[in-house]
Amino acid sequence: MPAMHNKPQILIISELALELKQKLKFSERQANALTALDGEQGLSRLSAHPVELVILHMHSDWQPDVELLRHIRTFFPYLPVVVLAECSTLAGAEACAGLSTQGYLRLPVSPGELWRAIDNALFAFSHARRPRVQNLSNRNEVAQAMSLIQAKHHKGIGPDQVAHEVGMSRNHLGRLFKA
Repeated sequence: MPAMHNKPQILIISELALELKQKLKFSERQANALTALDGEQGLSRLSAHPVELVILHMHSDWQPDVELLRHIRTFFPYLPVVVLAECSTLAGAEACAGLSTQGYLRLPVSPGELWRAIDNALFAFSHARRPRVQNLSNRNEVAQAMSLIQAKHHKGIGPDQVAHEVGMSRNHLGRLFKA
């Protein structure tokens, strides 16, 4: 792993999150890991913590997971995402490819293989000079929008509808998220 001055904050969204965290021995690899057992919990963690990388577990029924990835991309466009897939389906891979993932690995995955994907994604992200994701929980409008997304992400709510329901333009809400 490349030398890091600060431990990156990684969010694992999977019902196997605790097992993955233990398997990878994050404390030895100089990373902090947050865990979320499902998409709703994952979006909540993203809104409350500065996360530098997401590991998303994609299931054989991949459509809800791709919808979650769309929400992550809408509100955190530069956040690196590594996808762990239960099975290798062309449709799932194509859906992820259109949403700028930084890794697509098939489960089961070895700790070394996953760490290579994490290292590559963090390295690419740090050298792209993109803005770091900031803690957004102190912004009332953003917190309200995140609550709405959490409540309705499985129904396919889009950024226009979120902005309308919190009473602002899509561009203004987007600027708040990017800040």
